[in-house]
Amino acid sequence: MYCKLLSCIHYPDRKIPVRRLVLGLVFMAGTFSLSAQQFGGNPPTLRWRQLKTDSVNIVYPTGADSTAFRVAALIQRLQRTSTYRLGDRLENIPVVLQTETSNSNGYVGLGPYRSEFYLSAPRDVMDLGSIDWASTLALHEYRHVLQYNNINRGVTRVVDMLLGDNARSLLSDMAVPNWFFEGDAVYSETLHSTEGRGRLPRFMNVYPMLKRDGRHYNYQKWRNGSYKDYIPGHYNLGYILVAYGYKNYGEDFWGKVILDAARYKGLFYPFQKAIKTNSGVSFKSFRQAAFQAYLNDFDSLNWIIPRPLHEIEDTTEAIIGLTAPSAKEVVDYLYPYPSNLTDGALAKTNNNLEPGLGQGVIALKQPSKSVSRFVYLNEKNGSPMEYDLGLAPISRDGYFGYNADYIVYTRYQTDPRWAYKEYSDLEVLNIKTGRRKRITRKGRYFTPDVTEVIKAGNRQKRNPSESESAFLIAASERNPDGRSAIAILNQNGNVLQKWVAPKGVLYDYPKFFRSDNKAFYNADTSLALVFIMRKSNGQMGLGYVQTGKDRSSSTPVKILLPYSNRLIASPVVTKGKLYFSSIYPGKSDPYTEIFQMDLTSVASKKTNKRAPVRIARAIRDIHQAYGLPNGHLVASLQTAGGYGLFNWQDHDPKKQRAAGSTIKSDTWDNHNFNGYLPVGGWSAKAVDRTSKRPEPVNAKDKINERVFAGDSSPFLDTTDLSAANIAYQITEQQQAHYAAADRKYPLLSHPFHFHSLQPTVEDPVYSLDLLGQNILNTVKTDLSYSYNRVTEISQAAADLTLGLWYLEPYIHVDYSWNHLAADSKGNQYAYKELTSQLGLQLPLSFTGGRWSRSLYLSTALSQSNLYWAEPTPKPEAALTEIRYLYSRAQFSIYARQATRQLYPRLGLNSYTEMNTPLDGQGARQWMNSTTIYLPGLLQTHSLRLNLAYQNRDTAGTYGYNSRFPFSRGYSRPAFKTMWKFGWDYDLPLWYPDFGFAGMAYFFRVRGNLYFDQSYGFDNVDKRASYGSVGGTVYADMNIGNQYPITIGLRYNHILNQNFPIKNNWEVILPIKIF
Repeated sequence: MYCKLLSCIHYPDRKIPVRRLVLGLVFMAGTFSLSAQQFGGNPPTLRWRQLKTDSVNIVYPTGADSTAFRVAALIQRLQRTSTYRLGDRLENIPVVLQTETSNSNGYVGLGPYRSEFYLSAPRDVMDLGSIDWASTLALHEYRHVLQYNNINRGVTRVVDMLLGDNARSLLSDMAVPNWFFEGDAVYSETLHSTEGRGRLPRFMNVYPMLKRDGRHYNYQKWRNGSYKDYIPGHYNLGYILVAYGYKNYGEDFWGKVILDAARYKGLFYPFQKAIKTNSGVSFKSFRQAAFQAYLNDFDSLNWIIPRPLHEIEDTTEAIIGLTAPSAKEVVDYLYPYPSNLTDGALAKTNNNLEPGLGQGVIALKQPSKSVSRFVYLNEKNGSPMEYDLGLAPISRDGYFGYNADYIVYTRYQTDPRWAYKEYSDLEVLNIKTGRRKRITRKGRYFTPDVTEVIKAGNRQKRNPSESESAFLIAASERNPDGRSAIAILNQNGNVLQKWVAPKGVLYDYPKFFRSDNKAFYNADTSLALVFIMRKSNGQMGLGYVQTGKDRSSSTPVKILLPYSNRLIASPVVTKGKLYFSSIYPGKSDPYTEIFQMDLTSVASKKTNKRAPVRIARAIRDIHQAYGLPNGHLVASLQTAGGYGLFNWQDHDPKKQRAAGSTIKSDTWDNHNFNGYLPVGGWSAKAVDRTSKRPEPVNAKDKINERVFAGDSSPFLDTTDLSAANIAYQITEQQQAHYAAADRKYPLLSHPFHFHSLQPTVEDPVYSLDLLGQNILNTVKTDLSYSYNRVTEISQAAADLTLGLWYLEPYIHVDYSWNHLAADSKGNQYAYKELTSQLGLQLPLSFTGGRWSRSLYLSTALSQSNLYWAEPTPKPEAALTEIRYLYSRAQFSIYARQATRQLYPRLGLNSYTEMNTPLDGQGARQWMNSTTIYLPGLLQTHSLRLNLAYQNRDTAGTYGYNSRFPFSRGYSRPAFKTMWKFGWDYDLPLWYPDFGFAGMAYFFRVRGNLYFDQSYGFDNVDKRASYGSVGGTVYADMNIGNQYPITIGLRYNHILNQNFPIKNNWEVILPIKIF
């Protein structure tokens, strides 16, 4: 009988990672793009079109032509602009518009070189602005295209020509840091529009806030981030440095810098040396000067200094913390609402609550050590108390609505098969009973609100133990075609009324209210909705509609606050008043402001009675706020320890003072704030939005004494800024040109699009792959060659996978040589092998609610032909052809995982593979490995249990490779049957936040203790025991300030008494660069 010593891995996807506890260096290209693009992510029913000219290439679904034309016009304008250019190189890359995601994002990736826009507009305009989302994406993402185009020079260009996109991506990122890529792109969106993140306080005011709170970190920490402290991202850092460079060294400065860096003028630190060459100062001096100039602009401004309740002695202090900051983690409390819980509503949560719950707060708590949850906060015996109401779901944003006993929120839901098709469904949590009810399925709802519906007079008689009352939900609806609506749904998910927004307008954040001064909502009287309206040119206003038993969707939308050039967000309705936050995106207004409107007069024709009153503003970001009957505010304010909840008593800006300094009364409105905005740009040529506020039309436009003397109504600036946002300048000639260039785009267009030649080293295996993937992610190809230096086996292979249909067919063919086999006498024979596989795979995802779930199924008809070299073994003993069925199944389910948790607190991952002979020639092999995730002693600890089993039929003469997770510390032996049990305990040890020389930065050091016990049974069922115990120390770190890796050192103690060497060490270095 002949047994195979080493065979090729019979997997249709040869790139499934096999764990290697050895030194290795793996060049993995396109980390960002690979994580963004989804193979086979769109259903075949979605029809595509292409707008391709000599300068643009837009691929988009049928029906999105107006968006495609607008993006094309903007890209062409960016190509022709003569200011702030990075160079003259242009490449016409494909831009794919994805319309069915719920994600507001975009990317430019290499491998293949392409861009994708996810066109679901963001809901919170304080994060990304209010202008047309496709235009914002084009301004930002196409700047990345221009960056990559002009970095592709010198050494980078040579490597690109030899190895393709993946290597080009690696060399580009080694030459130019990610903070420049993103900072320059944010500068572009700010320069060429009337908004951009450079005009948004939430983005720009973070570093001054940290300085004001006494947090002074070194550049290495600013650059890399931290697990334990709040550090802004590289977008924020990049914008400050890029803006400083343009302002002080000219609009061609960064073009010259990236030119020198891409040519590696200076092998080490090429970007820093390029800055010194073109500025005359070292990079250290450059960044210090940039930060100093930036922070100085904020030093003269009014700052509120919040303090926690336990530090307050004088209860008249202006701002008091309702939540205690943590010195050990960053915790955010977001979206506060005044609680109007009924007595006993939290009886099942805590029996010791005092009555008078109307003074409490409902909020979303987002810790870094545990997953986010809804909480109730109240004061008891002079101390703040916090009660857990339930876990928050997986969601694109954490926004929720609250009223009475109900919390309503959206839950993210994936389509089982199509990754680009996402849903946002409504779910209600009854905080009295703890029960959840899913309201919709496969919906696209956002920013919901809820109201209880009870007959007048019945509410006070209702016992808390009674069955749940009826409720209504209002939510914004976003369709893939870009249209939006406000819908009212009942508790069964039926849409009762809907108001569709005009084309080019978005409706968001509906809030129930009423103006008849009756005590309770009831089913027989009308309700009303107030909501935010947003035009594509960025203007925002407030609308409202009357609704109720006798109303219909034809009820017209009325204007509560006319459109103006201010951003509006985070509305809260309480006690007949509407509170909302607002900003004016300009260099003289780095403030977030809170406004109040009286909703009891919405039916009045005297509009001045319902004019908004500004009641507070701050440089710190105010995430959401509302007023109390005593005139105080409850606000979610940003601090160095996260967003905290504060009782803001003296919020009149005229009375606010910075700690330890005296501020003149007129500095609030007339300070000399130079700002951080670009000089020039398209928007500046069309309108100077930031020079000053508009003057009041007449004396009546003054609001009241709370809008400070000499200050006009902040909502009077209604100038149409469409001319400034150049994305709207599409001429009739352009429209005709694009219509003529528009054509159908088949799903299999350019199927063999090879983009990268990728070398991989996983010692002792060295390989070279020619990778390909088409633009719509429907065809994936891989041609490869590999060599094993230990066995001297060489292999050439080809893989083809189609992602067109629900089931994905794939083909794998490989030819290998220099195999050796031995007979029972030790005689060795050489042979070559040809393996062919034709299979189907089904990747499914059921992520939604509070769990991430996935299922992968695959099966393939396989055939291996063996060609024996001379001298050949006896014909009756030598196999020449084997047919078998290779099948795999993997199921995983994980609970949500917090930032600092090493593994999910609950979860399961089960992998099964089976090789079944079809002709009786080969062996039968079945293997399963299951890992169970359980909570550890602390929130960031994890206990993992692993169970594994493998059985191999030894009657055949052909063996298969195995993925059995054998006990650590041993070389894996071969047995007929193997069992394994093991456990791992993982815990963080230290958060050093330490780096050196820009080469390495350490975020976290973590430990692992393990126990493994494996048993092997031979053909006569003789048992062999292989046990081991040990531990590992891991370091989570960045290489070169931006490439995350984990290194480890493992100690193994062998429990098998027959092994002479009881102790061994292993270095774990799974380095993945780029």
